[in-house]
Amino acid sequence: ARGGFLFDMSVRHPSCNFLGVEIRKPLVDQANARVKLANLQNLHFLFGNINVSFDRLVASLPPAVLHTVTVQFPDPWFKK
Repeated sequence: ARGGFLFDMSVRHPSCNFLGVEIRKPLVDQANARVKLANLQNLHFLFGNINVSFDRLVASLPPAVLHTVTVQFPDPWFKK
């Protein structure tokens, strides 16, 4: 939770780059602070709604740079 999966993956696979997209800005800020504290160079989190941003995000990447896409437990609605 809160970027933990990608954090662990980035530590285990330092030669791969990881990008997390999260719809809740406070979680993005917390996750990026943890990345900075750990001095990880292969992980970053973006604030956004991947449901509407995926095509544009993928189109912005150089050809053949994206190898894998995974979806980690998407939250369909905000809790109170």
